Parts: sequence; C-alpha cells; structure tokens
Amino acid sequence: MAPMAAEKRKKLSRIAYAAGIGLCAGAVLFFSLSSSKTSEEPTVCTVIDGDTFRTVEMKKYSARAVLDKFGYGDGGYTYTESTDGDGVTLLITRPRVVQVQYDGSTSFLSLYDGTVADALAALDITLSPSDSVSQPLDAEVSDGMCITVTRIKVAYSAVEYETEFETTFIANDSMYEGTSAVVTEGATGTEVTVYKSVTVDGTLESFSKVSRTTAVAPTTQVIEYGTKVKEQPKPAAAPSKSPASSGTSSSSGGKSGSGSSGSSSSSGGSSSKGSSSGSSSSGGSSSGSSGTGKSSYASGSSSEVSQNDTGGVITTSSGKTYSYSKVVNLTATAYSYDYQRPAYNTTASGVPVQVGVVACNPSTLPMGTKVYIVSAYGSWEYGYAVVGDTGCRAGIIDLFMESEDECNVFGVRDALVYILD
Repeated sequence: MAPMAAEKRKKLSRIAYAAGIGLCAGAVLFFSLSSSKTSEEPTVCTVIDGDTFRTVEMKKYSARAVLDKFGYGDGGYTYTESTDGDGVTLLITRPRVVQVQYDGSTSFLSLYDGTVADALAALDITLSPSDSVSQPLDAEVSDGMCITVTRIKVAYSAVEYETEFETTFIANDSMYEGTSAVVTEGATGTEVTVYKSVTVDGTLESFSKVSRTTAVAPTTQVIEYGTKVKEQPKPAAAPSKSPASSGTSSSSGGKSGSGSSGSSSSSGGSSSKGSSSGSSSSGGSSSGSSGTGKSSYASGSSSEVSQNDTGGVITTSSGKTYSYSKVVNLTATAYSYDYQRPAYNTTASGVPVQVGVVACNPSTLPMGTKVYIVSAYGSWEYGYAVVGDTGCRAGIIDLFMESEDECNVFGVRDALVYILD
C-alpha cells in the first residue's frame, strides 16, 4: 500500500504543477491581449487657440500631427503640451503686436508675453526720471497696445543782470550854493535769476522764473550840494547931481531904455526857447501817433489800438485767439544756428535755439515773457514765442530762424509785439 500511495502522490503533484504552469501562461496571455487592446485605443487631443477649442482622436498621437491636421504651420505661434487623464491638450500662444512711439519714430514689436517695461527694453529705450510713458511699466502687453514715450527735459539756468545804483543828495552848509561834490561813487550791483525750462520732445513747453537773488548789492552814490549863500558886495556911493550930470543922466536913461529893450529881446529869446521845447514835445507826440498808426494798420481796427494800454484779444491768421496786456513796437532782427561755435546754440535759458524762442534785452522784455509777434504793417507773422535769451540792445527783438538764408531775407523790420497774459 505504501508504494501505491507514494506513486499516487507523485502523480497528483505532477498534475498540480502542470495546472499551475497553465494558469500562469493564461494570465500572461490575458495581460498581453489586454495591453494590446489598450495600445490600440485612440488618444483624445484638444487644441485651444484663444477662444477656439478643437478636438480630434488619433490612434498614433504626436503633437506635430495634431497641429498639421488643424492647419498650423511652423511659425507665428508657440504651444505648450499637457496631459490630463486619457487626453492631451495643446495650448496655442500667438504673439502680441505692440506699437511703440518714441523719439519721433514708430516701431512695431511682437511679444508672446511680458510687460510694457519688457517691450521698451527690447527696443533699447532708456527712460530718464522725467520721461513719461502712456502705459504703466508693469502692465502686461496686449495685442494692439500703443505705447507712447514722451521725452521731458527739465533744465535750470542762472542769468546775471546788472542792477542800477541809486543816488542820494545831501545838503552841505559849508559849500556855496551852485556847487556839488561826489562823496561816494556809485557802483552797479548784480542779481542772479534762476529760470526753469520744460522741454517736451524737443519743443519748449514752459518757461518760468524760479528765484531771484542779489549776488552783489549796488553801491549808492552820495552827492553833497552846497547851501551856503555867498555874501553880495556893497554897492558904490552915488555921484553928486549937477546940470551936466543931469543931462548925462538923461542920456544914460536913454541907454537904460535901450538896455531894457535888450532885456526884452532876451526875454523874447527865452520865449523862443520855450517854443522850441514845445516843438520837441509835439515831435514826441507825433512819434507816439506814428506808433499808434502802425498798430492800427496791422490790426485793421482802431478799437484794438485804443486797447494797447489796457490789453485786449488778438486773433491770429489761423483763427487762434490770445489775450494780451500790452503791445510794443520793437525792431526785429533774425539769427540762426552757429555751426562753428556749437556752444552758442544754447540760449541763456538753457534750452536749445529753436523757432519760438526769441532774444531780447531784459530792460525791454524780461526772460520768460510770452509774446505774439507780427509785422507792424501786416506783411508777415512770426507767431507765438517765449523770450528765452538775452544779448540784444534795448528796443531789439531777435527772432530765431532755421537758416541763414531766411535771416538774410528777413533783414531788419518793424514789429508789433503783443505781450500775452
């Protein structure tokens, strides 16, 4: 019995072993078939382009195949790939076209992302602390965005002016009447005025006085004049009267009468001098009348002329109006660039020479005065300007022009200068 039982056990063991082998093979075959089936399942691909969503199923997935299927070429966009479960998502990013205006030019820039500051950096645009940008620097760029860079230059300039000295008269009773002496010589002083100019994209926008200080005080001139009265000599004793002397006296009386007549003639001479003075006054009035005539000719209206002292409104040839406080007649000259001495192309105000910046003696028009300049006879018009330079004689206004030829053609002309409010 024992051998049969052992043999039976061996047989059963071989059967169990074979069954195990079969089970393992079946399991391997099952998983192999299952895997083969999974690999054959299509991949769901989604393409997102802005507000557009597109989906496609592909048995053999590749990003390039999906993009080609939807007509995406090789340029003009970028994409990012992400997997979510059994699907794949391709996110399309297109460049944002940004317009940048700066330094008189316009550039177009394509950016996939970034800020306004990144756009400026891409164009190598450097900003100064006073410059202005139309968009916040940390703002994200967007398609079609327009960025404008405004160059603003703030400059300060100091101009020295000579100040006149005063004169003081002091009575001196030890000096005779009609005499005087300078005790202290007068000397002019110096004042320093600081001006602020604001230039926007190369054009003078504003000009103002910031401060005015005395650098050297003027010395007052002191003059002493005499008040002491000179003693008059005593008159000589009168001669004794006689018949002969009486006749002489009568004759002398006739001479005296002639002398009196001479005195009268002298008085007439004085009257003649008074008449001459009156003529001079009339000449001054005539000159004033001539000035008024020029103003009337330029404006074409006598009502504006009557407002010269109190101000009024001027309408330019382009239809723009300015209010003014006064009109003055000045002699206009012209100047242009100095190519041999570049330093002379900067005005006393610190701004470059340019149309609209004129020069004038401070005694005639102070720096910073806003004016409108036209012909005294209506034949030309310079227009709006700011007094930003000095160096002229009193009564002269020097107008900047773009070329020397223009200056030569202009020459010297009479001008009406409206002092604007």
